[in-house]
Amino acid sequence: MVRFSEFTLDTKNKVLLHSDKQAKLSPKEFKILSELVDSFGVEITEEYIIKKVWGSNNFYSRSALKVYLAKIRFYLMKDETVMLQSLPEKKLILKVKNLHSTK
Repeated sequence: MVRFSEFTLDTKNKVLLHSDKQAKLSPKEFKILSELVDSFGVEITEEYIIKKVWGSNNFYSRSALKVYLAKIRFYLMKDETVMLQSLPEKKLILKVKNLHSTK
């Protein structure tokens, strides 16, 4: 389990918990969010995520990433202290106030 701000990413059950609600993540949503959480506060490229999740960088995977990022942003908007920003040069950064891991 990884906690960040008011969220808990349950890595065993692949759900995102917030207060008393949970969002069951698709395998791709989970992998993308895991990569973002693992790199919290650090800029990572979209290409890095695409290679980790899809294995190749093509038009389909780039388009699909945009859709999954929109879904993840929807989940994260429940907490105003969490920001998933798109940066120039096709980079992303997840910013949160408190990130700690509980194993």
